[in-house]
Amino acid sequence: MGFKDMKKIRMLIAFILLTSFTLHKYYVSVTEVYYNKEKQTLELIMRAFPDDLEYAIHENYEISADLKDNQTQGLLKQYVAEKFKIAVNGNKVDYQIVKMGMQDEFYTILIQVPVRDSLRNIRIKNTLLQDVYDEQKNIIHFFVTSQKKSFILEKGNAEAGIEL
Repeated sequence: MGFKDMKKIRMLIAFILLTSFTLHKYYVSVTEVYYNKEKQTLELIMRAFPDDLEYAIHENYEISADLKDNQTQGLLKQYVAEKFKIAVNGNKVDYQIVKMGMQDEFYTILIQVPVRDSLRNIRIKNTLLQDVYDEQKNIIHFFVTSQKKSFILEKGNAEAGIEL
């Protein structure tokens, strides 16, 4: 066998290997948590794939969801409030969704939480999209102290927190 024949065989094997596996879709959201000491607020940036959020809105509220639509955005705020809970210093807190919209290929939700007392601990429960995707992983990155702490939340293990 010559060099050209070997090259053809390698290309055929590579083609078979590449086309024999189906693409696996990953179900993931990422939330970054920052403490703004000057403003005394927690600032959170949540990112998820827009089609996953639209599907969750469709499944939960039985509407045709489009994140550009005001009704869908209102339902998304309601959905996030039901699935994303924050406790500061052991007390559940209300938060404000400051902004929502597309950023690159992700739908981004900006959240602010006022912190009135000195910050001792933060706990987050995030079940976002886990009601529609069993494989959903919600990653939390805490950037509150000088070091970064990260957690992967899954169905049945959807809480994470840090002590300061």
